[in-house]
Formats: sequence, structure tokens, C-alpha cells
Amino acid sequence: MEMRGSVRRAAHRAFGRFISKLDSRLTRRIDVLAQLVAFQTELESIMPAKKGLNPHDLFSDAGDDFWLWLNTNGYRQNLGLKDVLPSLPPEYFQISTQHYTGDQALRAGFEIYRLFRNLIEKHYKPVTECNAILDFGCGWGRVLRFFLKDLRPEALWGVDMWDEQVEWAKKTDPWPAFLCIDRKPPTELPSRHFDVVFAFSVFSHMAEDLHLAWLDEFARILVPGGIAILTTWGVEQIDFFQQVKDGNAKSWDDNYNKTVPTRFSSREDWISAYAAGKFCHLSIDYEHNPDYGETLIPREYVELKWPSSLTLLEYVDNRAACMQNVIVTRVNAP
Repeated sequence: MEMRGSVRRAAHRAFGRFISKLDSRLTRRIDVLAQLVAFQTELESIMPAKKGLNPHDLFSDAGDDFWLWLNTNGYRQNLGLKDVLPSLPPEYFQISTQHYTGDQALRAGFEIYRLFRNLIEKHYKPVTECNAILDFGCGWGRVLRFFLKDLRPEALWGVDMWDEQVEWAKKTDPWPAFLCIDRKPPTELPSRHFDVVFAFSVFSHMAEDLHLAWLDEFARILVPGGIAILTTWGVEQIDFFQQVKDGNAKSWDDNYNKTVPTRFSSREDWISAYAAGKFCHLSIDYEHNPDYGETLIPREYVELKWPSSLTLLEYVDNRAACMQNVIVTRVNAP
């Protein structure tokens, strides 16, 4: 009898766990369905007024989850959204900026948008009160498009030196001002015009002299007190270089895979340089962009070497927050 009781108790525990898991899955599915119905209902109440309106006019009150859904599943399900929200460029141009395509690329861009928006509001002011924001190195606009909820289109600018990416940005997103710029400053952008300049995965590839020149240009085009948000590789990227050198990892780009083993010295050398606060740059030496490479900018370098016109506000070294380190600086009043 005791053995039967033990078997019954064991079966009850196992079955109870199964029921608990089943209930949890059912609850999640019900929640997802309820959210989908809510999103569809909200969209149907908005879309009749869409004619002639821009995304900010229509969706300025949208919550984050709804806004992301509108740009992914909602975009595919509602033909009316295709007249309002940006589309996607060919997969090659998506992959070349972040190795993702489709919804995965958009979700990655959304997370960067949300991080940058939060940093703007933490260190400057509500993003909805900004007069102009510049996405430097915008590519096809995977991050800038999400600011369409927060600001009117004329407040949003994107620039890149890759002319094909800029053309696709214009074709897929008619709302912001997209411009092609030269590899080196100066630009024709207006002085003291932008509240915010952000650059995701751009300064993580610049040579030292060029990155300092662009910092001076940012100080010129930002309003006094405006902020620049830039990203650079974290120290763990050194391990990836070593793996490529050893043949244990590779990039999607064949030229990268051929060049890194010949240019990267050793993990020990780079770790030592980074710890000493040195600017660490590995040149990939593309014909069309000789300054391009892989760059790590330590906090100590920012504090000691960046122009005096900029004040460091925050240095985020946290992979849970961003795949790269994030540097937030303020332009000092002249």
C-alpha cells in the first residue's frame, strides 16, 4: 500500500507540473490573442483618418508594443499602413548594416531606438520636445523610422556616406530628410540646429583622426547643451578578432575574414592597450572606405582625448542594454 501511495504522489506531482505548464502556455496564448485583438481594434479606429496624415499625426499616442507591432505584423496585415509606414529595402542592404533581415532587423532597430530615446530623456529632455534629431550613419533608416511616432517628419534627418543605402532610405521611408555626405567633414548641415545626434555602430568602425574630426563637426551642428549618443565595440570584441585570426569564427564578409588574421596582432596586445585607455583600431582597408575598420574606444580615452567642447555624461558598458558600448556626451555652451 505504501508503494502505491508513493506512486500516486509521484504521478500527481508530475501531472501537476504538466497541468501547470499547460495552464501557463494557454495563459500566454490567450494574452497574445487578447493583445492582437486590442491592436487590431485600435488600428481600425485610427486608420479611417489616415488620408494625408503622417505617422506622427496618426500614432503619436501609440505605446511601444503597439508601435513595434504596427511596423512588423500590423504592416503586413493592413494594406492601409503601407501608405503611411516605411517599408524594407532588399535583403542585401539589411544584412550589410546589422546581419539581420525582416522583423528581426526591425526589432533590433527598435531596441536601439528605445535605448537612445531613454538616454535622450534621461540626459536632455523629452524626445517629443526636440526640434531636430540626426541619425548619423543612418543606413536604410532602421533606427530613425521609429522616431516617426515621437516627432514630425521635418524634425528627423539621416545621413550616410553610402549613396545606395541613402537612396533606399528615401525609397522606403519618404518622411525624414535623408542626405548623402562625404567620408570626411565638414558637411552642409546647419550649425547649432540639432538637439540630438546619434550614431549606432559607426564610431565602432572609424579610424582615430576621422572620429575626432566628426566629433568637432557634431559640436558645430548641435545646439549648446545638445547631446551626441555614439556606440563603440566593447572589450569582448577582441576575443572575436582572435577567433577570426585562429580560423574559429568568421564574418559574412570575405574581405574581413582575409584581412583580420593579417592585421590583428594578439589578444594580449589589444587587451593591454585597451586597459591603458588607448584608441584601438583594426583597419580593414576597403578600397571605397580606407578609414573603415573595427574600433574600441575606452572610457579613459573619451575622458582624456575627446574635444573639450564635449562633456561625458554616461558611458554604458552593459551587453544587456546594448550590443556595443554607448557614449553619451553634451555639447558645452561656447
